Amino acid sequence: MKSIITFLLVVAATGCFAQSAVEDLSPAAFKSKMDSLSGEVLLDLRTSDEMARGVIPGADQLDYFRKDFESAVGKLDRNKTYFIYCAVGGRSRETADLMARLGFKHVYNLAEGFTAWKKQKLPISRAK
Repeated sequence: MKSIITFLLVVAATGCFAQSAVEDLSPAAFKSKMDSLSGEVLLDLRTSDEMARGVIPGADQLDYFRKDFESAVGKLDRNKTYFIYCAVGGRSRETADLMARLGFKHVYNLAEGFTAWKKQKLPISRAK
């Protein structure tokens, strides 16, 4: 009986770690992953003032500081693939964790945010 319980615990733990919904990516890996997929959603979690300094091309805004932010995230399609970023990675990391708790299947977080993206001289466009 003890070995069956141990076996089930190992299987359950392995399954939890093997199916992480969130992956933190470097700017180059983030861009490469986006380029390799189609139908993904790119979300900029920064404020409009921050976005005025530039955005990753194709990004839609979902301002982390809006009053209904968590509700807005909860209304997103959990089966789509999301690429998220903020200024330096803090807000997007918290959002990635929220999305994982809500059952989102595929979330890619830009580690170190838009600041790191700019330092790598990756494409930037004007906010919509």
